[in-house]
Amino acid sequence: MTFEERKAQVRSYLGKTVRIAVDRPVGYVHHKEKYDLVYPINYGCIPGVLGGDGEELDVYLLGVDEPCEEYTARVIGIIHRANDVEDKLVAAPEGMRFTRGEIAEAVNFQERYYISAVETEDGFGGEKVLFIDACARRDSRTRRLANALLDSLFRDAERVRLYDILPRCLDGETVEKRSALNEKGDRSDAMFGLAKQFADAEEIMIAAPYWDLSFPAVLKCYIENVCVNGMTFRYAENGVPQGLCRAKRAWYVATAGGYAGENLFGYGYIKTLFRDMFGIPETRLIIAEGLDIAGNDAEKILLEAIEKHTARG
Repeated sequence: MTFEERKAQVRSYLGKTVRIAVDRPVGYVHHKEKYDLVYPINYGCIPGVLGGDGEELDVYLLGVDEPCEEYTARVIGIIHRANDVEDKLVAAPEGMRFTRGEIAEAVNFQERYYISAVETEDGFGGEKVLFIDACARRDSRTRRLANALLDSLFRDAERVRLYDILPRCLDGETVEKRSALNEKGDRSDAMFGLAKQFADAEEIMIAAPYWDLSFPAVLKCYIENVCVNGMTFRYAENGVPQGLCRAKRAWYVATAGGYAGENLFGYGYIKTLFRDMFGIPETRLIIAEGLDIAGNDAEKILLEAIEKHTARG
């Protein structure tokens, strides 16, 4: 199944009523290699219908709190996965509605390990905003600042949590494989998922704390994965890169315990990379500094940063 066929298939089910065979009911425990995945909702498939992975098309069932074996429900959404060979349907009892945010929250127990976005019958909800989260801490102040800006500036966003997916830094074998596939024009492999998502975004926001005069290494690994010749950029005849990305604006969000001053090398690198390689002309800096300086009010600093940059938006 091609990428286009896969998308056409799942979209053909939006608004339709389907019979779901539930094989992972509420409370089911899926024993993974490194962790146990507990299902807080019913999960199953449409019998006899094969999805992008060659297995029966999977469905998340919302609005049914008790475990069940079979259920007939209406398809209200799609979980599009950028770094996998399959997508998921989302269904609910007839007449029951859920927002994109509610759907994303309900399926996050599993989708947090993938790069995914929610589509409903009214689409993705405005411009396609990509939020790249390079924050390691659960209570990250950088993420808090970025989330506040996202809520203020945009209706919704596709979220990539780098510490959940841990993008692989390219080694020799991976580089050779990617180059060979790219030369053949075959970009169906999951390794191209991040680049596809990045190139298609209309607005991009990065949340990266100020570490070691730069940003966390996981963000550099991500960048290696999205720098794909012919997808996010191409080389002109004179060897100069030309951007192929849709985005015309990006946001770089950071926080610092002290004062970075002129040593914002991470932001400078991202701004130059986005402009000169990806063709994204504008990258705005949003930073809250001095959060850990004795006598400073960290909460006040964060709120002032939010108000200042929201007004600019």
